Amino acid sequence: TPASFVAHQPKRSMQEEIAVDFVNSDITLFIGGGKKYFVDREDKQNLLSDLAAKGFKVAIDMESVMNTESGKLAALIADEHPATYPERGEFLPESVGKALDLLSDNEKGFFLMVEGSQIDWGGHANELEYTINEVIDFDRAVKVAFDFADQNPGTLVVVTADHETGAMSITGGDLSTGEVNASWGSTGHSAIMVPVFSYGTAAIEFAGIYENTDIFKKILELYNF
Repeated sequence: TPASFVAHQPKRSMQEEIAVDFVNSDITLFIGGGKKYFVDREDKQNLLSDLAAKGFKVAIDMESVMNTESGKLAALIADEHPATYPERGEFLPESVGKALDLLSDNEKGFFLMVEGSQIDWGGHANELEYTINEVIDFDRAVKVAFDFADQNPGTLVVVTADHETGAMSITGGDLSTGEVNASWGSTGHSAIMVPVFSYGTAAIEFAGIYENTDIFKKILELYNF
């Protein structure tokens, strides 16, 4: 999903072509997995060298990410996907914090897209613990964004989903033990309406019921591209 903001390919399975689109794009920062599509390629190209030639600091671990003080950053911290939470530790909230720190140097403002991708995977697998853990980690990343908005007037944070997965229903639980029970209606995407949470400047513009494609239009108008 994040690659759709950069790539121009007909299929998400075209990872090597998408990697080239990242190199040729005008973005200033990206953090995630997929390193093998930049270096272990059928065409034998090393796209990390191409990124470095375009002025990116190339990082392959979180220590290098967190030590980046300024400039463009291309961080590929896993050959394929990052680990699940809690195994991946502070990767997501720390990445959000570092991205906000680097992008805030731009006097014209910035747009940052962050995805908690494995919430979806937990839904496909109908695994409640997996899903809950991923939502908890995503919530921690959202807090980093909210804290930034509190400290930087003019910031808007929008939190939503492109769809629900698994048709999950909470069927009970125990508040005293922190346990929750749930049932699943599908292993695929459902037609359940998803919420849109907004925080900060112009948050009221995201109230109401509308097509999810309207979010793009609202952001475009507010940013005044």
